[in-house]
Amino acid sequence: ACVGEMHEVPGKVINSLRASRTLQKVGGDGIRLFTMFTSNSVHPGEPYILPDVDCDLFSLLCPEDCEDVVGVYLQTKGYVLFPGTCKADTMQFEFVLRHRESGRYAAVQVKQGGAVIHDQDYCQFDGDVFLFQTSGAYEGPQFPNVHRLDTQEMQVFCESNPNLLPARIQRWMAILD
Repeated sequence: ACVGEMHEVPGKVINSLRASRTLQKVGGDGIRLFTMFTSNSVHPGEPYILPDVDCDLFSLLCPEDCEDVVGVYLQTKGYVLFPGTCKADTMQFEFVLRHRESGRYAAVQVKQGGAVIHDQDYCQFDGDVFLFQTSGAYEGPQFPNVHRLDTQEMQVFCESNPNLLPARIQRWMAILD
């Protein structure tokens, strides 16, 4: 049975489908919770009692959702996002922003799962670079213009500002609640 659209599939599941293996286990409390929640919506007569587990929001979000979280977060910090820079052909960065007061440019790179971000790959940008690796997998020396966003800080931002986030991220947060 179809349970929804692509954006309704947890990011951890989407990311596991990119691997070279045909079949693999996708585990974690978030995936189990998602499966139970989805089953309850498809088969309401046989509901699972959802466990009270501490799950990682970012394992449920798809890559684009994680980018949205960072984009919204930086806009609350005085940056203006240039939507035209959100293109697939912009390989090094997800998008570019500019600070309202200082005029300084900023760029963003977001990675999920085990993909490691190396600060030195971004230090040549003429402006600030904000890196967000949802598992905290950063390597190498830090540079003055390269800023690592902390997963816990981003989680707190989401919890404190759900009204600023897209509906599908709000949905994942509701599932985790």
